[in-house]
Amino acid sequence: MPKTIRKRPAIDADETFVSNLIHLTMQSFVFEEWPDDSVACEDYWLAKHFDRDKTQIVELEGRPVGAITTTVKATSIYIDQVHLLPLAQGKGIGKWLITDVITLAKEMKLSVSLTVLNSNIPAQELYKRLGFIEVHSNDSHRKHMEFHHQADSM
Repeated sequence: MPKTIRKRPAIDADETFVSNLIHLTMQSFVFEEWPDDSVACEDYWLAKHFDRDKTQIVELEGRPVGAITTTVKATSIYIDQVHLLPLAQGKGIGKWLITDVITLAKEMKLSVSLTVLNSNIPAQELYKRLGFIEVHSNDSHRKHMEFHHQADSM
């Protein structure tokens, strides 16, 4: 992983970057899930709104290259979104981001959960390598996955 990677809290000025990032990284997956349903596609985009207070911006050499949004719930930390520009993919940054959430969850004695589009195979493969298991499908387009710490390591 690059040495000059860091996370910082999002600010209002990051909204355009995050919106563009989501469209760039998810467009092909969204259209694969709903090829003939513009309403479903629009619903997906509307659900992916910018939440400054829950989002961290990922910077590589001082430039934004990604974002992660999480929500702490009663029994888990939910990864709402994690996106990286193509130039930042394949460098271990996604693994670092997810592992950081897993570490925080372990400290808080919480599980980690997320939802991923069925067509987003690269993300599913990463989550599985990190120990996530598929719990159920929310609908015919998404999988719900969770990570649970071993009881003896908590």
